Amino acid sequence: MRGFAKVIILVPLALLAVAFAVGNRGNVSLTFDPFSDTPYMVEVPLFIVVFGALILGVLLGGIATWLGQGRHRKAARMHRRDVERLRSDLDRLQGAP
Repeated sequence: MRGFAKVIILVPLALLAVAFAVGNRGNVSLTFDPFSDTPYMVEVPLFIVVFGALILGVLLGGIATWLGQGRHRKAARMHRRDVERLRSDLDRLQGAP
């Protein structure tokens, strides 16, 4: 059932992405130097710029989330070690007469 739900959601999104790419094949000028006209200008299709920005945003958001949750991962590791220590202590005490 879960795989079917993924298909129902992802197939229309993929079709929209393909339609967007086909509809926006025209070249746009991409420059990283706002004060100069030609040295650092690249002509690329618009859909590449949009998809690239989307991918970059997802990656930066994922990295920011991962860094923000570091303290929670550290606490989980600490609690996991405590549980393992307590289980070993329990096993040792249960094995003693």
